[in-house]
Amino acid sequence: EPLEEAVDSDTLYKIVDYGDVVASLQRLQSAVKRAGLVRVEQSLSTVQALLVGPLFSKALATHNRIQEVWPHDNPPRPVTHQAQSLARDCIENLHSSSRQEAVELCEILGKFELEALLYAHDSVAREVFAGPATTGELPTSTAMPPTDQAVAPRSKAPTPVHDDEDSNIKIIKIEKT
Repeated sequence: EPLEEAVDSDTLYKIVDYGDVVASLQRLQSAVKRAGLVRVEQSLSTVQALLVGPLFSKALATHNRIQEVWPHDNPPRPVTHQAQSLARDCIENLHSSSRQEAVELCEILGKFELEALLYAHDSVAREVFAGPATTGELPTSTAMPPTDQAVAPRSKAPTPVHDDEDSNIKIIKIEKT
């Protein structure tokens, strides 16, 4: 039976306890040692070194937090396929402002990491909008209004979906109003 079929499709969406991961690895190491598989033992030692590092526990905590709030069975559809362009327009419009909020927003929108995230978003959005049965043209009703039109300010600030005082991970949900 192929591995893909053996793994439940919901496995990726489950909350995973760090202790369970470590315990599973220890059980696997014991079984491999009993079987005398030296090469596999060495590989598992490398895996163990990664698991005990702070990056893995942080990644696992992020995964678990997302699973708590993300509706994996009904993910939201993208609103536009031009998020990068909209971010650049925002930077251009706010560049001459001296307000602290505008300066901070320009700094955030201009960061390489956010630009890469918006690029990835736009790539996925193009595929979602195109769909398998269409010609590849994007529906006009899903695009954001042109930047020269007046847009009403948001009536709501981003709302925290999950707020844990002990964590550096904050997930917010921004609702279009």
